Amino acid sequence: MIILNQIKKIYNQGKANEFEALHGASLEIADGEMVAVIGKSGAGKSTLLHILACIDSYEGGEYRIDDKLVKGLSEKKLAQIRNEKIGMVMQDFALVEDFSAIENVLLPLDFAKQKKANRRELAMAALKSVGMDSMAKKTVSQLSGGQKQRVAIARAIVNEPSVVLADEPTGALDSKTAQEIMDVFKELHSRGKTIVIVTHDMGIAEQCERIIEIADGCVTD
Repeated sequence: MIILNQIKKIYNQGKANEFEALHGASLEIADGEMVAVIGKSGAGKSTLLHILACIDSYEGGEYRIDDKLVKGLSEKKLAQIRNEKIGMVMQDFALVEDFSAIENVLLPLDFAKQKKANRRELAMAALKSVGMDSMAKKTVSQLSGGQKQRVAIARAIVNEPSVVLADEPTGALDSKTAQEIMDVFKELHSRGKTIVIVTHDMGIAEQCERIIEIADGCVTD
C-alpha cells in the first residue's frame, strides 16, 4: 500500500529561485493496482514519481510504503527500499550501453543486501518474462528502442519488487512498440505487481485501472 498525505516538495529552498513543485499532494494506491499519473509538463508528475521511488526527499507531509514511514530514514534504508520493494523504468531506459542485456539486468542483484547464488538464472528469468531471453548476450547498443525498454523492465523486476514505477516508458517509442510495452506492464499487473505509470498519452493512461491527475503540484482527482 502506498499512501501520500499532504506531500510538499520545495526545490532550492531559501534561495532566490525557490520553487514549490508539490503543494500538499495526497493519494493512495492499493497493492496490485495499475494506475496512470497524468498532467501537463511541469505539473509535478516526475517529482511525485521520484518521491514514490525514494529518490527525492520531501519537505512536508507523510509518505508510507507498506506502512513504513519514509521520512527520516537513512540513505542505507532508502537504498534498501529502492532495491527490494521498488522497480524503476525510465523513458531513456538508463541502461549501460556497453553492457550486454543480461549484464544490465544483473546490476540490481549486485547491490542487493542478500547476495543470491543463482543470479544469472534470476536475470535470465526476468529477461524471458519480457521476451528478451534470446537477446541476453547482445550489447544494449545493438538493441532497438523497444528491446531496450524490455531490458529496462527486466532489470526493474529482477529483484521481484512489489511496486514498478515507470516514467514516460513509452514516450520515446512508436505506437506499435509502445503498445507492446504496455502489454508487458499489463502482464506484470496480472501477476500482482503494483504498477504506476507517468504518461502524457491518454491512450496509454486509459489502459490503466485508474487515472490520477496532477495540476500545478496538486492531485486533482
